[in-house]
Amino acid sequence: MTDTHCHLYLAGDFPGDECCDAMNRAIASGVTRMVFPNVDRDSLEPMRRLHEVYPFNSAMAIGIHPTELHGDWEALLDEFEQLAA
Repeated sequence: MTDTHCHLYLAGDFPGDECCDAMNRAIASGVTRMVFPNVDRDSLEPMRRLHEVYPFNSAMAIGIHPTELHGDWEALLDEFEQLAA
């Protein structure tokens, strides 16, 4: 089963136990693939770190959540586009 939208990388201070515990519980429950969408620049790094621990159980979706469109969001979107290329 695939969870197409989850923010488990925000479950605690990664690489603390909370994020990994949440991932392990999901996997044990049959959710073997999870898509992590980041919401802004600050969420990108925790998302990447958790994905590195679970590369076969996760995929990253890079973007900006609509509620985070502040300041020079177009430059940030360009930066994210380069990361995704």
